[in-house]
Amino acid sequence: MRRSQLFWLSMSATVVFIVVGSLVAVQAQNPNAWTNGRVNVRNMPRAVGTLLATFDDNTPLFLEGRSEDIVWILGRSANTGQRGWMSSSYLRFAVGFQPGTLPVSKEIINGSAAAVVPGSTAIPYLYPYSLCAV
Repeated sequence: MRRSQLFWLSMSATVVFIVVGSLVAVQAQNPNAWTNGRVNVRNMPRAVGTLLATFDDNTPLFLEGRSEDIVWILGRSANTGQRGWMSSSYLRFAVGFQPGTLPVSKEIINGSAAAVVPGSTAIPYLYPYSLCAV
């Protein structure tokens, strides 16, 4: 009888690990935000940061961090994996997602300037009525 209990206990634990692992995998596949128009991706959370790429409108994003004032968001494209800083003004967040819950980061992305990544372009884009590319 003890072997039977041990067998069912190990089977139950296996099922729990599979279910929990599946839920984590599904959650990781859902983007936190999307670009709202063409968005410049920079190596640091400042408009003078090196331009790494420009994401097209509606690019799905996985967000990783934020500046203290939440003006800049660190994220990566769900399509290409390209990482960088984006102005939060040009992002559309998933329903219920609060950007203030992201950890504060001061990371500077090491990457070549204007790296061309499939699904993005590496040209500066000036937003209407702005004096500098964001």
